[in-house]
Amino acid sequence: MTVGASPAARDQGVLISFAGNVFPALGTRKMDTQSLAAFGGAAPVGMVGNGTFTLTQPATRPVVAEYGPGDDMVKAGAVMVPNLRPSQARLLIMAALASGQPVADVINRWD
Repeated sequence: MTVGASPAARDQGVLISFAGNVFPALGTRKMDTQSLAAFGGAAPVGMVGNGTFTLTQPATRPVVAEYGPGDDMVKAGAVMVPNLRPSQARLLIMAALASGQPVADVINRWD
């Protein structure tokens, strides 16, 4: 609740708050089920303490295909999801298709 209500969280995308650390959802993975340092894969973007969220660095957005085969694929309609595992991307695609929304729009809202 503290992170979601904080103006500092605005425009940071989806965030995960756990044990005082705040991570961007993109690129973050649960690494250990029994540790207070359970998440990794992405650096924390902030912390929560005394009922306050402090943003220490802005969440980075995914890098886009700008040249070569990646650019050709995007021009042909491919949607880039560089910071999601295949299983995560698949779930977002299924949600987009089930709701009748364009896949690219759903992916862009997630990041």
